Amino acid sequence: MVDKRDRVSEILRKKEVSGDYGKSLEKIYSRLDSLGELEITFSALKDDEAVNSLLENEGIWDAYAVMSEGAKYIPVGLVACLESYLRVQVARVVDSHEFYKNRASQLQVKLDLKTAIGLEVNKLTIGEFISHLVKLNNIEDINKTMTIIMGDDFLENVSIWREKLDYQVDLFNTPHEEKFGHMLANLKRVFEYRNLICHESYFDPKIIEHLMHTQDVVNFIGAVNGFVDAHIESKQVN
Repeated sequence: MVDKRDRVSEILRKKEVSGDYGKSLEKIYSRLDSLGELEITFSALKDDEAVNSLLENEGIWDAYAVMSEGAKYIPVGLVACLESYLRVQVARVVDSHEFYKNRASQLQVKLDLKTAIGLEVNKLTIGEFISHLVKLNNIEDINKTMTIIMGDDFLENVSIWREKLDYQVDLFNTPHEEKFGHMLANLKRVFEYRNLICHESYFDPKIIEHLMHTQDVVNFIGAVNGFVDAHIESKQVN
């Protein structure tokens, strides 16, 4: 079967909406802020007697189910932010040094002549092309793709940077490995239920309360930033 997708047009449309590297990150962080505020709002309103009474007066008897329906957007938005962020970083990393371009050649990404010409004509980079096509559908895909490009175990290094950046006081002295494992488990759950939310008509509304992990996404992105920045710098120095 011939793939009729116009990859160049897709990348151009995405760039028109997201903007350059700085603008893309700004929009991602802004959306994460909104998702965090939505989590707080849901948590505050779901058990608020005044809100429930007001909704009942409007004929809405199951206010919790209604608010949970709206809160389903949270894991969908979190996956969108994390995936968008990683695609931005893939493009940045690949375009930053020949080392990463050579590593990226190991990915299962095909470039035909028409697309190659389209990239040159529209002044698009090989990093932008690769970032548009790589698989980032779950934590396993992310780790595999980023490990190939970086040449070092991705999650292992993200864990190291997360420990460096973890300034939160832990009264229970929880080991870092346990905290990082808990964060990854939360992110895996968000990816899993995001697919269910998008493709299934129903699941228990109470599950939504266990999918509010905006802070985990923010912490993960912060650790990725540290690892990627340091890795790029080390290649450019050499």
